[in-house]
Amino acid sequence: MRFLIRLFLLGLLLLLAAAGGIWWWSTQPFAQPDEGFEFRIPPGSGLNATVRRIGEAGVPVHPQLFVLLARINGAVGTIRAGSYQTEPGETPGSLLDKLVQGRVAQIAVTLVEGRTFRQFRAQLDAQPALLHDTRGLSEGEIARRLGLPWQRLEGR
Repeated sequence: MRFLIRLFLLGLLLLLAAAGGIWWWSTQPFAQPDEGFEFRIPPGSGLNATVRRIGEAGVPVHPQLFVLLARINGAVGTIRAGSYQTEPGETPGSLLDKLVQGRVAQIAVTLVEGRTFRQFRAQLDAQPALLHDTRGLSEGEIARRLGLPWQRLEGR
């Protein structure tokens, strides 16, 4: 009987040590350049594909531990697609939170007044990080999709 109690206590101690180790790992900032890492999670990506994308971008997180952290936090199936960028001081835990909440990277595009609608579209097309579904559509088709009565959008 004493042997079973000791075995149970040893198992409990090992479980607590493992949980503490995972918690410690998830709160430690990973090494990264000042500009951070950029990566994209495509729609429909599972947890393993997401972790693979993160690793391919150079983010130094341990893949198996990140998957385990996601499973422990109930994040399986809740990671959102999008373009992400890590920040200084980012930890595996904060990165997982960012992915679950969908806090995607923001980019700035300045549309200068006085340019034509065609120039605006060319400027949007030139942004590699900006994905939009109007590429290749005519002006009239864009107006139709927006529910607008006009065929020309110039000046509107």
